[in-house]
Amino acid sequence: MYYGTSLDMEVKQSLACNKACSFANQVISAHAGTDNTPPTVFVPQRYPYNPGGTGFGPNYGYQQHQNSSDFHVWTFAYDVAGIQSAVLKYRIDNDGVNPLSDNQNDTYAGGSGVQQWQSIAMTHRVFPTGNVTGNPEVNFFILPDYIAGEYYAEIEGIAEKLLDYYVEVTDNEGNVAKSAIQHVYVGPSNTGGGGQSGVFWTPANPTLNDVITITQTDVNIGAKLHWGVTTGNQSWQTPATAYWPAGSTLFNGSGPAIESEMEGPDAENNITIQLGPFNNAGQVVNQVDFVIHYDNNTWNNNNGADFHIPVNNSPTGFTDAALQRKVSVWPVPADNQIVVGVDVSMTSNHRLSIQSLSGQKLLEQDVERENFRADVSSLPDGIYLLLITDSQGVMLAQRKIVVQH
Repeated sequence: MYYGTSLDMEVKQSLACNKACSFANQVISAHAGTDNTPPTVFVPQRYPYNPGGTGFGPNYGYQQHQNSSDFHVWTFAYDVAGIQSAVLKYRIDNDGVNPLSDNQNDTYAGGSGVQQWQSIAMTHRVFPTGNVTGNPEVNFFILPDYIAGEYYAEIEGIAEKLLDYYVEVTDNEGNVAKSAIQHVYVGPSNTGGGGQSGVFWTPANPTLNDVITITQTDVNIGAKLHWGVTTGNQSWQTPATAYWPAGSTLFNGSGPAIESEMEGPDAENNITIQLGPFNNAGQVVNQVDFVIHYDNNTWNNNNGADFHIPVNNSPTGFTDAALQRKVSVWPVPADNQIVVGVDVSMTSNHRLSIQSLSGQKLLEQDVERENFRADVSSLPDGIYLLLITDSQGVMLAQRKIVVQH
């Protein structure tokens, strides 16, 4: 259903597919040992849909959000003989244009206008069965006889380029299926910025030991950074004085926000300020919250959403991409429950824990199967770290999660 639930609409598709599969099984049985049919592959999807551009909708609380230029491509694939491999193929267009005058972007062979295909092995996720969200209005009284596997991979480190991409899946009999070629223009790489008037910061994902440089582009007037911090789960708290840049003052003399002078505008019409590092033990900062207060008494408040910079208080927490690939979490952001997917090797004597960014353990449970649910309804809105550890407490997988009720 596009929106809501309606009677048995959750199961009609399963009933139809199960009937179709029963006829397909008769053909397969009648030709045992003969398999010339490639896998079935769903049209590849991507997230975020507009990489490097502005996002909107329920994932962002219906506020404008500056998407990262890095994005995931995901699909579903199935074959009766089993899947041997799934590979994401992508290539960069040379001039950023897909003209009507040629088809180089639309054929696998390409041409002089595009670069060579690059390959990324896709991660397999066993898709869960049944009512994984626990929605009491949904009743899956008919389940599919066959469920395709989900496959995903991330394209990283590309900005302001036109990309072509497709998914190539090979079954265990060597039959190959290629999806249709998709296209996306990847915007700027300001992965941390907010959605109005060229605000961004570096590093995009700071740790408590980093100095954060905040930049506003395309302005011809001075400004102050109007800012506070999130401590625990309370946003817009007054920063400890150890974090104040020189000359900072409490807003209106009482706070809780403070205002700090930004430098510029410079010759390129940029204004900047540096904050941090936020490593004073007297105040653990989980997030920097700010807006920009111009000298003419106008404001840039990110279209009402304000700007927020999560601070990683576990500097090793998000640096190992290999650890992140070993666990999948859905949905993003989460509401009351998350669905966690892990490799079958992690289903024996392993534990899941959810921690705050400051390292406080908030939830813990056993990992019993490859896909399982975790209840996060007790967690306030915010960003958390999900860890999978073995019986000795050694961390084997990790993933950042966002909770938004």
